[in-house]
Amino acid sequence: MLWNYGIANEGDFNGDGVPDYAWYGGDDTSFEMYLFLSTGSQYERIDIVKTVQFAWQQRFHTSARDLGELDSRYSLDNIVLQRSEAGLVLFAEVIQSEVNGTIKGTYQFRITRADFRP
Repeated sequence: MLWNYGIANEGDFNGDGVPDYAWYGGDDTSFEMYLFLSTGSQYERIDIVKTVQFAWQQRFHTSARDLGELDSRYSLDNIVLQRSEAGLVLFAEVIQSEVNGTIKGTYQFRITRADFRP
């Protein structure tokens, strides 16, 4: 009921000549982020939070942190989608903070299109 949501960005992210969309929704406790990439005559939904959580599991071989909760000690930041000759790559940063807000660590992720999650 208190969520703010909508299209956060629009552009041809995958280079096929059809507009793609980035969507964000959240309130003061949690959020969700999705990419909608054109694929022929339809769109594929990519869950940004699940994609970064999957990358976390792959790298650290542990359960992924809950990156969609705003009161978590882990936060998702600096999300960039880059298109190159090799395809789409998602860059994201996870910041680990102490209870008092002091930054304890920063983790950088480079996620290729093959590892995007629905």
